[in-house]
Amino acid sequence: MKFNLTLLAFALVLGACSSSKFKSTEHEDIERDYEVKDSSSKARPGWIEDANGWASENDIDTKTLTYYSFETTPKVSRQIACDLAKARARADIAGEIATEISKQIDQEVSGNPGIDENSPEISSLKEFVDSFLSSRIQRSVYGAKINKTYWEKRFYQKDLGAKKDFYGHTCAVFVSISKANLNKSISAAQKELERTQKNNVSEERKFSREEIKEIIDRTRKTLNKE
Repeated sequence: MKFNLTLLAFALVLGACSSSKFKSTEHEDIERDYEVKDSSSKARPGWIEDANGWASENDIDTKTLTYYSFETTPKVSRQIACDLAKARARADIAGEIATEISKQIDQEVSGNPGIDENSPEISSLKEFVDSFLSSRIQRSVYGAKINKTYWEKRFYQKDLGAKKDFYGHTCAVFVSISKANLNKSISAAQKELERTQKNNVSEERKFSREEIKEIIDRTRKTLNKE
């Protein structure tokens, strides 16, 4: 009897380990400050939370393509929400590149005792990356393809934690871009960083081309999921 119980416990653990990490989630299983009144599918797709993870788990090409998912905040209509989600695909990918570069700059600063994080030149570069880099490289992002869309009509309620009762429509898109095109956009970002540092005539400590290259190489590796 003890042996059978052991086998049963092992089977349950094995089943849990083999279950999908990125499966769709039933609406009623999600804690939130709204109720879903209508949607394009009965369950919330797994790709919204982790586009690349979902693609890999579903045997979709991740060798030559990288995937992103973006979801809007509540809008007054479904059409406005989905039009916005589709229109912002390029801007959102550019934003992902800039955000990762910003993280890598922070890592470079914290790991290099020769760099003063409070230096005006370092602060200026961070401000450029955080505020302007995304818009500068947006035009270099091309070839992004919208593969899937998902929308919800939500009723936000004060009783559930919302600031007020209101209806809102959200839309999410599942976007793919070739790694070749993504890397071209990352290279465009590298040129912007090098240009910014070159134009900086201050004698204060700033990043060398080699340090910028290391930052970009780490960014490239992270975004290409290598």
